[in-house]
Amino acid sequence: INALDHSSQQRAKLSEERKKISQGLMPEIHSRYHLRNFRGETRLLEDAFIRPHGLPGGVGDCCGPKLLQHAAVNGLGPVGLAEFYWGGPHKSGTRQPGRFYPCCEEKCQPILGFMLCGLENV
Repeated sequence: INALDHSSQQRAKLSEERKKISQGLMPEIHSRYHLRNFRGETRLLEDAFIRPHGLPGGVGDCCGPKLLQHAAVNGLGPVGLAEFYWGGPHKSGTRQPGRFYPCCEEKCQPILGFMLCGLENV
């Protein structure tokens, strides 16, 4: 795709085909995510996600959910968590390198309710 001219019909067609294939694989990828909370309960990602319009790509891939998952699986009780963006300029311009940000509303917030259940008992 990258070798083709940006305005070519073939590039547009291949890009659309790649997008459809990627979207078709997302349910399989999501089905492999099992989230565990601090009560010891486990749910599939799609069952823990509280928003009704399907799972966006990248749900659970941020460091916050990954660190909470590691803590829950290993019986650790986090006392705090902060995330900051590290890397090159963000394409959308919403993230600046080295700055702290809250969890994203679209991807992480909808699973954190389940993931934090039972934290008071750790």
